[in-house]
Amino acid sequence: MSSRRPFSIQELAARSRPTGYDASKSLKDLLRIATAERNAGDQAKDAGDVESAFIHYAKASTLMLEDLPTHPKFAELTSSQKDAVVVHGQAILDSLGAVKRLVSQRFSDWRTEHPDADLSAPVVQPQQPRRRQTQPTHQPRDTYEEARRAQQQKEARRLVEEQERRQRRAARDAGAYDQVAALTTRRDATAAPYDQVANITAARIREKARRAQQQKEPAALVESKNAANDGPRATQEPTTKSPPSPLAAMPLPPYQVANITAARIREKQDNRLEKEKLEELKRAQEARFWDTLLRSRSVPGPDSYRARLRPSRSNPNRHRLSHRSRPRLCRFRNHSTCARAATHWKRRTSVPFSPPDHPTADPTTDPDGSRAEVHRPGSRAEHRPSRPRTDLWRAKRECARCL
Repeated sequence: MSSRRPFSIQELAARSRPTGYDASKSLKDLLRIATAERNAGDQAKDAGDVESAFIHYAKASTLMLEDLPTHPKFAELTSSQKDAVVVHGQAILDSLGAVKRLVSQRFSDWRTEHPDADLSAPVVQPQQPRRRQTQPTHQPRDTYEEARRAQQQKEARRLVEEQERRQRRAARDAGAYDQVAALTTRRDATAAPYDQVANITAARIREKARRAQQQKEPAALVESKNAANDGPRATQEPTTKSPPSPLAAMPLPPYQVANITAARIREKQDNRLEKEKLEELKRAQEARFWDTLLRSRSVPGPDSYRARLRPSRSNPNRHRLSHRSRPRLCRFRNHSTCARAATHWKRRTSVPFSPPDHPTADPTTDPDGSRAEVHRPGSRAEHRPSRPRTDLWRAKRECARCL
């Protein structure tokens, strides 16, 4: 270690002034100056000259973080360019912190070795412009460096104490903190869709639970009313139903009361319509029954009880005439009855039972006045009359022949 007293942090900070900032210069020129100071600091650090490296790093960091944000053209930069300036300035500041620890350790070691040494600052001598020398200089290099560094001692005392405060103030004035906040917002924006999906899902779950609760409340109210109406009967008959919910005592909203009333009205209307339909169907069945009964009495079939009581014809060849020469006579009393019997097959008839076809008169007399032979059955089963004729298809064919 050299016998010369090393410079303190305050002395080196003073020597880092001025930084070479000029508002009349362009931003590119100032960036070139800051980059050159940073490269010089890297070279001095590699060579082991930590004091020179500290000075170069201090100039570059002050120029990047304090001077450039105050430039009139700095506001015209894009957000990415401003972020790049802040990032480079922070990198230079980190290098300055590493060199600062080495300088402090070096100064502490020298004070430990020289406890009685004078710690006053060396005399500052004006820096003379370099001229071509024909003879070797009598001033050693260490003395020259001390004089050059002592020239900036007065201004550098403020750097270490107020450097962080200046950085925050300059960044706030120039909008650097706004850029950092924009970066943070941009980073959080990637997670915003997931938060929105989670919020929407939670809102849907809450809405579904609320609707389910609203649907349960009318049912609980109806159960409570039924329990109140069936109170005496409920006391007599054992039941396993659970007690009414406390929600039944809560007042219902007006729209739920209206819905319950409308549902009851619709139920009553449906019951009334169903009852009317059943009555109409019953009346239709009765009408079809009586219609079928009257037709069966007025138009007896060939196998009916009346047909068996009719006498046989004396001339069997009378019915063997051709259908062309046969007169168009209907077996029914008039043509309206024939037409009605011909079209009656289209209507569906449902006869729940067939009453016995008892004759109203004794048809034992032939139209020509002769007495017909009456068949006298021998058994009681033969006395039972046959069912009315319901072969509508045959009746239709017979009516078609008559036409």
